[in-house]
Amino acid sequence: MDLLGTLAILAFLVVLAAAASPPLFAALARAGGDDRELEIWQVLRRRGFAAESATLEPEQMARAIRRCQLCASLEACRAWLAAGRTEGTDEFCPNDGVFRALDKAQRR
Repeated sequence: MDLLGTLAILAFLVVLAAAASPPLFAALARAGGDDRELEIWQVLRRRGFAAESATLEPEQMARAIRRCQLCASLEACRAWLAAGRTEGTDEFCPNDGVFRALDKAQRR
């Protein structure tokens, strides 16, 4: 096989691997023109927090936002939000620990 054929097959495999990766797929879906607010802000409000009053260090908040952007549980999150729930993010959300830490800090 010639070099061009090999490169074409390699490029196809890279694209296939990226498409099969749930976090990358979620990020690509969000980048596809979906201008909706990130679900993390909706979850924070639902649980009684204003984004500006969250007691997280900037680095912690940046990591939480990134986890939300790359989350493979987008449909489960949207279903949770649509159901009007306030508990149960531990079932699907990689940021559940952040929400629990904020709950604990608020109760102090």
